[in-house]
Amino acid sequence: MSHVRVLLLLFCLPVLVNAEAVVVGVIGDFGVAASGGSSAAIELSVANVIKRWDPDFIVTLGDNNYPDGASSTLDPNIGQFLAEYIHPYTGAYGPGGSSNRFFPCLGNHD
Repeated sequence: MSHVRVLLLLFCLPVLVNAEAVVVGVIGDFGVAASGGSSAAIELSVANVIKRWDPDFIVTLGDNNYPDGASSTLDPNIGQFLAEYIHPYTGAYGPGGSSNRFFPCLGNHD
C-alpha cells in the first residue's frame, strides 16, 4: 500500500508596503487531491484557510503536484482549489483570476 506523505506549511506574512499591509500566503508540499480520499479533504481544508486570509498573492515552496508532476494532475491538485488566484487559467474549475496572484516554486514532485 502506498503512503502519501503530506507536509503542509502555511504562513501568513503581512508585509508593509507604503504603509499598506500585503498578505502573502505561502504553502508547500501540497497538491495531493488527485490521490483521492482524505488527501482531497486535507487540500480543501488548506485552500479554505488560505481563502480566509484573503492573500494578495500566494507563493509555493515546491512539491505542488503529487505524485510526479504530471500535467494530468495539475488541475485536480491545484486548479480546483486555487483557480481564482491563477491567470490565465484554462482548467475546468471556473474562470480563474483577473490577474495572476499564484507564484509556484518547483520541487522534485513537480
